[in-house]
Amino acid sequence: MTGIQEEYARALFQLALENDLLSDMQTGLLAFVEALDDDSMHFFNHPKITKQEKRDVLEKVVSLELLRHFLFVLIDNERMSLSGTIYYAFVDLINQMNKVKQVKVYAKQKLTAKQKDTIRQKLEKSLAHSIEIEELIDETIFSGIRIEIDGMVIDETSNRQLEDLKANLKRG
Repeated sequence: MTGIQEEYARALFQLALENDLLSDMQTGLLAFVEALDDDSMHFFNHPKITKQEKRDVLEKVVSLELLRHFLFVLIDNERMSLSGTIYYAFVDLINQMNKVKQVKVYAKQKLTAKQKDTIRQKLEKSLAHSIEIEELIDETIFSGIRIEIDGMVIDETSNRQLEDLKANLKRG
């Protein structure tokens, strides 16, 4: 992790951990980020709206005090536009602490519960982490699955096999 959003996420993570508010903070920050639309982001980034006016709005809509004060810091430093990426960096820190890895699994159609369990068990065994699967449908896949984890791709699709065959035929 590098960048200013990760520094903010680390600071928030540490405060939430010290105050036993990790779960509440994750829920509250997610709700806030999901509620931000273009109009609200325009409000928070508008230079003619005072920082105090922005704080007054947050005072009314954010009940978790630690989150509200964190958002005040973002306003004071004109970093509200980073709130979404801060949230994802915050979740990454929680996952690191809990030894959980997020995995994206692409398939042509929805996987069965048994297929997901098999994938999860194999990955948990090889990575020594709990695995959370995000299943994504990719209709360009003929058959098989593609797994993305920590920037690594495991491609077990027939598409890749066909590409490999095509490359081999060109070389041969």
